[in-house]
Amino acid sequence: MLALLTLMTVLWAGNFIVGKIALREFSVPVLIWFRLLISTVLLWAIFAMTGGRDEFTRLLREWKALAAVGVTWVVLNQLFYAAGIKNTSAAHASVISALAPVWVLILATLMGLERFSRGKIVGLAVCLGGVAILTNLRPVHAGPGPSLKGDLLSLTSSMAFATGTVLGKKLTPRFGAVGINAMSYSVGVLVVAPLALRELPSTHLANVSATAWLALTYMAVGSSVLAYIVYFWAMRTAGATRVAAFSYLQPPIVTVMGMAFLHESLSLPETACGAIILAGVFLTERG
Repeated sequence: MLALLTLMTVLWAGNFIVGKIALREFSVPVLIWFRLLISTVLLWAIFAMTGGRDEFTRLLREWKALAAVGVTWVVLNQLFYAAGIKNTSAAHASVISALAPVWVLILATLMGLERFSRGKIVGLAVCLGGVAILTNLRPVHAGPGPSLKGDLLSLTSSMAFATGTVLGKKLTPRFGAVGINAMSYSVGVLVVAPLALRELPSTHLANVSATAWLALTYMAVGSSVLAYIVYFWAMRTAGATRVAAFSYLQPPIVTVMGMAFLHESLSLPETACGAIILAGVFLTERG
């Protein structure tokens, strides 16, 4: 179990790094479309081996709800995610992405599914204060660094992810994770296709390096399929608390990877803000 949770965390952390590498040669819509296309094929192949005709029929009946999940949790989340990491540092993007549980709480409360406690309110205030400071900090050393535009795009991505998560909560008791993901990613392929096909002629795929293709493959296979399968399996067997504990390791791992592979730098104030935000997320989840 420990090995699988570690693998999941490292796969998701690495996604921030390889995503920035792939975006050197792919545009955002083209990268995301290929990622969704590869992931969709793999997910349906897995569903064919693990699911059944009855579940597939029920998935088709719920197409409107699944389409809403696909647009928010897949399309908006991944488009803004890619645009975010293209315009900010991997460290900033990973810390801001960790805010997703906070947005889930806010949306669930607005829908009457959760209630604010004093501890959750304190945690929320700490998170938002940390983000407000973090998005205004800039690197003190030369080299690639964060930007306000990229930070805000990453923030929008985490909000879209949270929206899709809340919408999908009603579906998870009735369907398996593979089926929900396969349908949601299928919606994503269809929605992103017009954006990607418009930019595809100018991408010159024949000139894309093997490194960029490998980065794309990692995002589709490692992050979108393998890591999510481990995630949903761990949620059922290890419980949400233990899985959530590993999610706090992701930003530090991303930061180290960003320094090693992308030559990014991190100041002491940025490190402090990241710690404050993660502490706020912890208080919000435990409050």
